[in-house]
Amino acid sequence: MSNKPYADLHLHVHMRSYNNVATDKYRDTRHYHPWTVSAGNLKKQRTGKRAFTYNQSNLVLCTNSNTSLVFNSLYPIEQGFFIAGDTLDNRKIDILMDYLVKHDLLNLITSGLGRLLKDKLNDPNLRLRLQAEMMKIPLERARFFASEDYDYWQELHTERDFILHNSGVERQSEVLGGSWVTRQWQKLVKKEDYKRNTEARGKYTICNNAAEVDRVLSSNSGIAMVMTIEGAHVLGAKKLNLNLPEHRSIMLGRIEQLRCWQHCRIFFITVGHHFDNGISGHAKSLPAPSDILLNQLKRVDEGLTAFGEECLAHFLGFMKDANGAYVKNSALAGKDILLDLKHSSARTRKDIYDRMYRQITGTLPPLVYSHMGYSGTDSTDELIALNNPAGDATYLNRWNINMCNEDLYWAVKTKGLIGLSLDQRICGIDTETEEKDHDKTPGPISADALWQSLKGMLDGIINHSGLSDAEKQYVWDIFCLGSDFDGYIDPLNQYATVFDLPELEAELTAKFEYFVFNAGLTADYQVPQGATAASLARKICFENARDFVMRHF
Repeated sequence: MSNKPYADLHLHVHMRSYNNVATDKYRDTRHYHPWTVSAGNLKKQRTGKRAFTYNQSNLVLCTNSNTSLVFNSLYPIEQGFFIAGDTLDNRKIDILMDYLVKHDLLNLITSGLGRLLKDKLNDPNLRLRLQAEMMKIPLERARFFASEDYDYWQELHTERDFILHNSGVERQSEVLGGSWVTRQWQKLVKKEDYKRNTEARGKYTICNNAAEVDRVLSSNSGIAMVMTIEGAHVLGAKKLNLNLPEHRSIMLGRIEQLRCWQHCRIFFITVGHHFDNGISGHAKSLPAPSDILLNQLKRVDEGLTAFGEECLAHFLGFMKDANGAYVKNSALAGKDILLDLKHSSARTRKDIYDRMYRQITGTLPPLVYSHMGYSGTDSTDELIALNNPAGDATYLNRWNINMCNEDLYWAVKTKGLIGLSLDQRICGIDTETEEKDHDKTPGPISADALWQSLKGMLDGIINHSGLSDAEKQYVWDIFCLGSDFDGYIDPLNQYATVFDLPELEAELTAKFEYFVFNAGLTADYQVPQGATAASLARKICFENARDFVMRHF
C-alpha cells in the first residue's frame, strides 16, 4: 500500500461487482455485495490494454492502493450499448472483424473460427452476445439491458441500494468468476498481482457532507466515498414523452427526489453521456470500431433544449426571475447538485455558459469537468466547426468531447474542478505512436500524452486574456485526477489501475521539475511561493479534490 493517499474524481468502483452478481444466480446469496470481485485478466492488466477484461479500481484495489477519497459514479448502463444499431455492410463488417482479431478480444475469433460468424454479425442476438462478451457482462444482464423492462430510474435506485447497504461496514473481500483451476493457477504463478486484486479487508463510508469526508480521512478509517451520477438519462426520459406537461413534471419531480436522497447525497451529475438523454446534446465519444456497432447519432453534438435548461436549473437550485435572471429557488428542498460537463457536446456547453451561467445573479456554482483532456482549440464555436476531425499526428484530440480555452475560462471563473482523464483517446495519441500502443511493452508515450494534455490546459489558463492575474492563480487548485477507471476505457498503458498512481505522481513531479522549475518559468506559471514540483503533483493527486469537497459538499 502507498504511504500517501490518492483521490480520483471519476471512478466506477462497484460497477463490475454489481453487474456480475445482479443476476438470478447470485442476487439472493452471500455474494451480493460490492466486495465480491474477480481476479480478471492479470496479463492484460499488467500491459495496460483496454480494460474489458481486468479490474482498475474496485474496492479491493482502492483499499490496497490507499485511494482513500473516491468519487464513485452510479451508472445504469445505457441501452444503446445492447440494442443493435444500423445494418452493417461488408466494409464495416471487415473493419470490425479485423479489429477483434488484432486486439484478441474473443478466443473464438483468434482461433480462426470467428470468420464463420462474419455473415451473422447483423443478427441482433449474436451482436448482443458479442457486446456482453466484450464487456464481460453476464448474458442475462445484457438481455435485461436490451429489454423493454429495463428502466433507468428504477435501475438507479437498485444500484444505489447495492452500494449503500455496505457503507460503514468492515468486511473481507470474496472472489467470484473464472474456474477454480484458473484461480489456483493465478494464485501460484501471479501471487502478488492476484493478491492485490482479490484480497483486502476494509471499509468504505458513503459521505453526505464535508465533515463526514474529513472524519473518514482524518481517522484513516478506510475509503471516504462521495457519490455522483454519470448521465441525466437516469431521469428516465426514454420512457416518457417530454411533449406532455405531466411527463415533464415527472422528470422535475425526480430531480427533487435526487436532491433529497437520504444517506447517499449526490455531489454532481454528469449531464450527458454516450446516447440521447432527452434534454441535452452529447459529444461523440466512441471511436472505431465501437461507432460501427453502436449508434450515437440521435442528438449527438446538438445543444441544450429549453426543458433541459429548466432541469439543470433544478439541479443547481435556481429559477428565473421576472427579468430572466437566474436566482436561488427557495422552494426547492434538499441539496444542490453540481453540473459535470464531461460528455456534453460543445453546443450544450456553450448553451450552459451563455443561457445559464451568464444570467446567474450572485455566486456562480462551481462547474465540474470530471475526466477531461484538452483539445488545443480556443472556443466551443471552433470545436463545433471542426466537427470531430480524424487524428492529425498531434497529441491533442480535437473531438468536442475535450476542453477548449472557453471551457477553461469557465472552470476558473466558477472555481470549479477538472479531473485529468487517463484514457489515451482523450489525452490524444499521435498516429505514429498509436501503433506502438498495441505492443506488449508500454512505452513512454503514456507519460508524454498526459503531460501534453495538462500542459495545454495550464497554458490555456495562464495565457487567457479574459482572466485576471488573480484569477489565474487558481490554476494550481483546479486540477485533480479523473481517471474513469472501470469505465471500460483504453488507459494510458503505464497507468492502467489505481495501483499505478504513485508512478503517475512521480512522473508529474519530474515533468514539473523539468518544464517549469528548471526552465525558470515559476513566475510565468503562477507557482505559489514555496511550492515545489513534488507539492504541485501532490495537489493534483490528492489535495485539490479533497479541498474542493471541503468547500462545496
